[in-house]
Amino acid sequence: MIFMCAITTSVLAQYTAIRNVENYAANRIGAFYSRGFMVPHSKVMLNMPQGPIQQLELFYERQLKGKKTWQHSHALPSWRAIAMYTHLGNPSLGSAYTLAGAFNFPIFRSKHFQFSHLATFGIGFFPKHFQVHKHEENPAIGSLINFHVRFAFEAEFRLQKHLFAYAGLSFGHWSNGALKMPNLGINVPAFYFGLKGGWGLFNTHRYKTFRVKYPFTLNIMANTGIKEIDPPKGKIYPVAHLGIEVAKQLTFKSTITFGNDLFYDASIMDKSRYLAKPINGNKMYIRSGLHLGYEFCINHLSIYAHFGVYYLRFDNLTGPLYQRIGLKYRVHPNIFLNTSLKSHMFTADCVEFGLGYRLNLQRKRNDKTF
Repeated sequence: MIFMCAITTSVLAQYTAIRNVENYAANRIGAFYSRGFMVPHSKVMLNMPQGPIQQLELFYERQLKGKKTWQHSHALPSWRAIAMYTHLGNPSLGSAYTLAGAFNFPIFRSKHFQFSHLATFGIGFFPKHFQVHKHEENPAIGSLINFHVRFAFEAEFRLQKHLFAYAGLSFGHWSNGALKMPNLGINVPAFYFGLKGGWGLFNTHRYKTFRVKYPFTLNIMANTGIKEIDPPKGKIYPVAHLGIEVAKQLTFKSTITFGNDLFYDASIMDKSRYLAKPINGNKMYIRSGLHLGYEFCINHLSIYAHFGVYYLRFDNLTGPLYQRIGLKYRVHPNIFLNTSLKSHMFTADCVEFGLGYRLNLQRKRNDKTF
């Protein structure tokens, strides 16, 4: 949560007036070495950290040239295609292989130095995941394929015209979103450093600065998914979510939201029985809560985080707080696709997929964000 707050603060402080960017290479390839540790966020995980978690990452990076207005509002970011090998520091966990994409957003850039924040999303492969009668000593990961999310701060130093050294601090997470048990997930804060080289200079496309007044909008979301609960290899349960929120876009980059969530979870009664918790009938399947959210907008795409509290529930399986981190993609000015990971204090609850509809609550004036 502290790391997410730092990312949000850096977004608000991000410079949009970029100088000397014409001297940067349009294409770059790089490699870095990372060293970190596992955060044991459950009693079951206390014995899992045995050694440092080490990573080797290779990537191709492409600098955006400012052909579209949103690129200037983000201080001319770049995108990366990433291949990563991770040694998890414990023979029970083995190694992981990750393919991912990332955006690199400059906070400050000069001729010889750049400070950025990065957002990475991808898929991780765990050959030694939990299997009955095989790798049962792995309580963290229960599936071969897992989601990967990582946020980082990175400092880059120019050594020569096309050669850069860089270092950063990151926080990464792997889990399958409770699609299969066990699913405690792996959280890794780490320090990394590396080199990258580039080729092909480019010229920045100029644009005229203008001010935009954004309307309040009403977002309606309908999502669904599935989940598995303990013990492993058990029944698959459906989950659903209906959300309604009021949103106010403050800048090209930032939107704040406030809304209500209605959740349906068909696993609650069986999980309560498994854990010897009280049973309160079919109403246990329903929960409702209020959330406060922030969206980081990247043209049609936005990355969002919701921090919520339940005001209605009939079980005591979790605490009153919940979190959701997800992606929205607008396929139409009023329609968006949505996927999110819901969690309770960093323990994944479920992954949701769905659709949303956006309705303007006031007349739109000079809206050039789409």
